[in-house]
Amino acid sequence: MGLLGCHVSISGGIEKSPARSKKYGCEVMQVFTANQRRWNSKPISSSSIEQFKQNLQKNNIQEVVTHDNYLINLANPDDKKRNKSVEALINEVKRSQSLGIPKIILHPGSHLGNGEKSGIKLIANSLDRVCRATSKNSPRLLLETTAGQGNYLGYKFEHLRDIINQSNFPGRLSVCFDTCHAFAAGYDITNEDAYQQTFEEFDNILGLEILEAFHLNDSKTKCGSKKDRHCNLGAGYIGWDLFFRLVKDQRFREIPMLLETPDSDKYKEEIATLKNER
Repeated sequence: MGLLGCHVSISGGIEKSPARSKKYGCEVMQVFTANQRRWNSKPISSSSIEQFKQNLQKNNIQEVVTHDNYLINLANPDDKKRNKSVEALINEVKRSQSLGIPKIILHPGSHLGNGEKSGIKLIANSLDRVCRATSKNSPRLLLETTAGQGNYLGYKFEHLRDIINQSNFPGRLSVCFDTCHAFAAGYDITNEDAYQQTFEEFDNILGLEILEAFHLNDSKTKCGSKKDRHCNLGAGYIGWDLFFRLVKDQRFREIPMLLETPDSDKYKEEIATLKNER
């Protein structure tokens, strides 16, 4: 159950990433389409795009997910800076679409002290601008659950619900559930009862049908810490049991589950361990 993979480097060209993912034992993978800490990125050549698509088939990668640029903040109260983020996300949508990538995971944004209500409204409006500037068959935009540090929005399921409800394009929006972030935000998922309660709450507030990706990360900090500190699986406060439950959960059998753990040298071992538990 669950389609397993990890975040993969695009060093030397995005067309090289499928072979790297195969070495880790990936069935799915996540990539940046450009440097995630720069505003401007070079266009991807047609030859790289074609080679990327061929290499996906060659290495039996079933699905690819993009992660957006870390600089993007759709909740920025400064119009000029927010506009820059909107343009960057529009560019990311077009790049991902050219590569045939169907989903883009993005952090909702930080209100920077302007308040949650205002931040949620700005995010919804920003997403609407992105949707208007791109085609209906563009990649879906997956709002990621966050840890709640600082002024970041998305650490409550209600935040994501309100963003989607306030958007004029709710059908193009979905959710990525990050295990470390949700745990740090206060959702205890470490035992069977807490696990079921968390996903029941998610279903009641958002609907499980809107969940389209997982980030599998353990946490260096305790539940409710509001700190985003990823840890390798089984080495943090969450523990292996949660990840075993996820990969066995029939509700999530077709959903990409992507490792973003700190030590990529352990990706192969972690993925193999999860596969053995399915």
